[in-house]
Amino acid sequence: MDNDSEAKVIGKMLGHRMKTIVVRDSEVAKKCAQMVSESRSSAKVKIWPLDQIVPYHGTVTSSGLPLASEDVQEKEGCRGFAVNRMKLRERHAYLRHTMVWALFGKTMLFNSLENAMAYRKAVIAIKKNCPVILCMDNAEILDQSGIIEVTSKQSTQTSQSQSEVFVLGQLPPETDHIQLENFQQTKKLLGEYKTTLADQKASKLAEKGNQQKRQLEVLKDEIRTHQSELEEIEKE
Repeated sequence: MDNDSEAKVIGKMLGHRMKTIVVRDSEVAKKCAQMVSESRSSAKVKIWPLDQIVPYHGTVTSSGLPLASEDVQEKEGCRGFAVNRMKLRERHAYLRHTMVWALFGKTMLFNSLENAMAYRKAVIAIKKNCPVILCMDNAEILDQSGIIEVTSKQSTQTSQSQSEVFVLGQLPPETDHIQLENFQQTKKLLGEYKTTLADQKASKLAEKGNQQKRQLEVLKDEIRTHQSELEEIEKE
């Protein structure tokens, strides 16, 4: 994300889910799960196969998902929908209507809690449901039930010193914290799994190449065996 305050409050909303390992499909997920369960690591790993996600079913445009806020006047300080605030590489654009949509849905971003509460009150007045709202000024979260999650600045500073603050788009800090050790162990396991898959693929390709080479040698032997016959045929 380009905006630090948005990255922090979205990271706060996601929390430990930011350590989830996203994989291509259920088959990969099962293999990863088996590797983790058979390892000696004490890490608790979350694996998320993309084919288990319920995607956004509406029209998807290059600028994001065409979501609309409720038709009320109290929209001061609105920054839009979290799902459209994410910056994705072109090759990862498909994740917006799948993974990002599954994480955020219609979650909205407002500058302040005051702005967010005014919007929510107006939406309730027209008997509509209000989505989760993230507030930028002090990183409050106004959930769908109306509960406001507030974290004191002192608590945030303490969490930062203990590596408990998650910021979207950033890697874990360099620290000896147990969570980082678990993360590194998980990353190592995945690295080993990818290496194993690559080795298996290379081995199959090599075997296929050797088989074709043997077939070619057999063909050459046959040609040499019948060389004289071929020459006689050419003379005729």
